[in-house]
Amino acid sequence: MKQTKKSSLKSKKNLATTKVKKDWLLELMESPNQLMVLLLIFLVTFGAVGYMQQKNGLLSGVQSDSLVFTDRAPYNTSKHLKSDYQGSLSNLINGYFQERTTAQWDDLDEPIDYSQKRTWLEKIQQTKNAVMNLTVPAEFKELHLNLVLALDWEEQAAIDLVEISGKLVSDQDKASLMKVAQEKLRKSGDYYEQILAEYSWL
Repeated sequence: MKQTKKSSLKSKKNLATTKVKKDWLLELMESPNQLMVLLLIFLVTFGAVGYMQQKNGLLSGVQSDSLVFTDRAPYNTSKHLKSDYQGSLSNLINGYFQERTTAQWDDLDEPIDYSQKRTWLEKIQQTKNAVMNLTVPAEFKELHLNLVLALDWEEQAAIDLVEISGKLVSDQDKASLMKVAQEKLRKSGDYYEQILAEYSWL
């Protein structure tokens, strides 16, 4: 009998607790201000816990010395960008010119070798694309533009030579197209000469 009474009292208590919770939730939903306060408290608490974990190097199990924080400046970004650009550009251009000289791609003596000029054209395009993908420091924007223009003129000349050597033009047009290609190479050479005179590190 006593056990039955205890069970009954416990059941009534649970019902009362459930009712209180439901009433509290209904009251909270009807009061946006209280809801906002609770949400703000939750966000502040969560942020504080996350900050302490990050500070102690425990965030996601990663040690603090391997994390990059926005308030840290481990090195001079501008200085490294400049040196990275110079090194990458120098390697690209010197590698290209060395290969071009060895293969004599710019040789215009007859007969024009189609396979050779086609390889040259592909190499110019690869080099130009690689140059254009570099991140350029502000002080080297003019250099970068002039270099892309030099490669572009050279690319246009190589396209003409591919057409000539591939017999894609008539013999009548061949001589005039050869002159056009020579003029494009001259313009490209002028850009290269200006660049190398101004930027000795290339």
